[in-house]
Amino acid sequence: MSLTGLLGLLYVGLDLFWRFYVRFIQSRAMAIGYYFGWHLVGGMAMGMFLYLGFPKTAKVLLTASAILFVAFNVFVIVRHLASATLFLCLGNSLLIGVLIPSATVLWLKNNQSGNG
Repeated sequence: MSLTGLLGLLYVGLDLFWRFYVRFIQSRAMAIGYYFGWHLVGGMAMGMFLYLGFPKTAKVLLTASAILFVAFNVFVIVRHLASATLFLCLGNSLLIGVLIPSATVLWLKNNQSGNG
């Protein structure tokens, strides 16, 4: 539970840093990388909050976020939205962020039960 709270606080801190400093940086590549990392942390916090609320649904979260990840990228390709870099970063980083805790929890459960 404390890791979830720390991820949430880190996300809020990164949000404040974005609003007061990073979005004014001249380097677009650095700003996009920061934006991706910021929302990746947000997705991880969201995945951990969802796991805390519904502890038996790690496999469902993993499946749903994987399907949404593929559907989002197909939507971007079909709509020719690849030039909307921040939109693409936002969607992909949030969904990958939810995938990471779900996959980690399932991996840890399998290792504890001896299924390797």
